Amino acid sequence: MKPILLTANGFQDEKVIHAFLEVVRIHHIPKKVALIPTADAVYKERNYHAVHTMEILQENGFEAVYIDIEFQQVQALCEYPIIYLNGGSPFYFLKQLRKSQADQQLRRLYAQGVFLIGTSAGAAVLGESLAHAAHLHPDWREGMHSLEGLKLISAHILPHSNRYEHLQDELEMFQPLICIKDGEYKLI
Repeated sequence: MKPILLTANGFQDEKVIHAFLEVVRIHHIPKKVALIPTADAVYKERNYHAVHTMEILQENGFEAVYIDIEFQQVQALCEYPIIYLNGGSPFYFLKQLRKSQADQQLRRLYAQGVFLIGTSAGAAVLGESLAHAAHLHPDWREGMHSLEGLKLISAHILPHSNRYEHLQDELEMFQPLICIKDGEYKLI
């Protein structure tokens, strides 16, 4: 299996772009990317980070498209060896992943060797659950009963962890916990 790249701020940081390009080079991954902007319920592909990411991908010679799983067929993801999950609301994103059955599709594609990049909410949904996010932001939960994530990573994933350092003790109950500070990334 290819690694999963988790990041808090996506391609806003040069070291994240470099790590991404290095994985593509080392693993000889074709330069075709599906960017899923669904986590931003309002702006979608007009989300600043989605637009910026698309520009960086194109500047580096990637063929890239937006696939909004809320409105497009998830089977379209099968054509891309790289799938980028953009940020936004982790709860809204998880709800749409389940509703469209993209959660199942992403599990299958990852098992087949697709390289996944998760940014912010896109990183959080790849873990065990969003229970830690619901604890930190109960008002964001959007009435969701099950907070179970895609479980592609056997841990809770906390992007922007530097914003929650004062709550370290509260987060102890959500172990294992992968913390990703703004500007950092983890290759899993």
